[in-house]
Amino acid sequence: MRYIPIYLLSLVFLAVAALGTSGCASAPTHIGVDKNAPKALQTAQGAINEARIALGASYGVVAQHKTDGIITAAERDVLVARLDKLRDDVEEAEKAMNLGDLTKAGNLGSAARSALILLQKELAQKVREGK
Repeated sequence: MRYIPIYLLSLVFLAVAALGTSGCASAPTHIGVDKNAPKALQTAQGAINEARIALGASYGVVAQHKTDGIITAAERDVLVARLDKLRDDVEEAEKAMNLGDLTKAGNLGSAARSALILLQKELAQKVREGK
């Protein structure tokens, strides 16, 4: 049976914990959510924060999977391209939020966060399969 390295478990734990605690002050990409701000702004900013944290964790996991031989260089390149697209979506969400389009910002941030969760599940499956 193949074991899951502790650093990988730590990264996954941090990513999951970050998704559950968008107000976490220790997250390196965190931008505080003002609890006095309108609910739509809090929702948009929270989704963007969670997506940013998940992005950082996902880039790290992809790099480590390549180092560990779980994925090939070609697979890494495809995953990094997906992450780059999601990063662009998060940046677009931030622009929309800064322009006051909170609905668009929240939708883009939430969609990116959901896509990142699916990508993280794919990466975890590769470890379980021993690929």
